[in-house]
Amino acid sequence: MRTYRIHGLTLASEYELDALELDRLEGAFTPDYELRAGETRSAAGRPDERGEIVAELELGETSEWLLEREDGSWLLRYDRTADFEIDRGSGLIVAHPAPETADRLIPILACGGVLAHLIFGDGRIVLHASAVEIDGRAVAIVGSSGAGKSVTARTSMTPHA
Repeated sequence: MRTYRIHGLTLASEYELDALELDRLEGAFTPDYELRAGETRSAAGRPDERGEIVAELELGETSEWLLEREDGSWLLRYDRTADFEIDRGSGLIVAHPAPETADRLIPILACGGVLAHLIFGDGRIVLHASAVEIDGRAVAIVGSSGAGKSVTARTSMTPHA
């Protein structure tokens, strides 16, 4: 298991992640969350177990749901792709890929949507943005993927005559 720093969280993971690996740095790091590989299982359709759907997103032919169970744990389902069982109290995240899901998708979903839900659930804001410092203040440039946030940030850092 490796330990990573991503989105302001420390995450121990059985999966290799595209993030700063803390195991290569000196010091002890206590993970906020631990990502483990669970068994493969169907993740098709809206969850039908007891609890409350607290978030739902439908994009064309794909959907995702966040179910809060009666015990306070979460089930985050990416339709026909994977279930993530999340116990915020213990910090355990268990990924259950659907049989047809490529292994490389689990770390992408975990580092994106799963951590975004956890950060938001902790009362923090998640932005898809670039940031620059101007006169001692931070400026966030917010936008969708491909909107030009990084180019704008780099341009703002270039000295102008």
